[in-house]
Amino acid sequence: MSDLKYFAQELVRLSTKEVQKLAEVMKEEYGIETAAKEVNVLENGKAPLSRQERRKREREARKREAKKKQKRG
Repeated sequence: MSDLKYFAQELVRLSTKEVQKLAEVMKEEYGIETAAKEVNVLENGKAPLSRQERRKREREARKREAKKKQKRG
């Protein structure tokens, strides 16, 4: 069990380039590929919104603006 903890600690310490190299080795040597989609991360550390989520937020913003205009008028 302590071997697995040590292994996990070492994996966590890998840089992005090292993780990419590890993925290449796993694919070439053992035929293991990632099944998850790659996620791009923006500079602020957050993943970009999906098209659906972006549209949902735009609709909500338009509704808020319409309510503000109603209150003023």
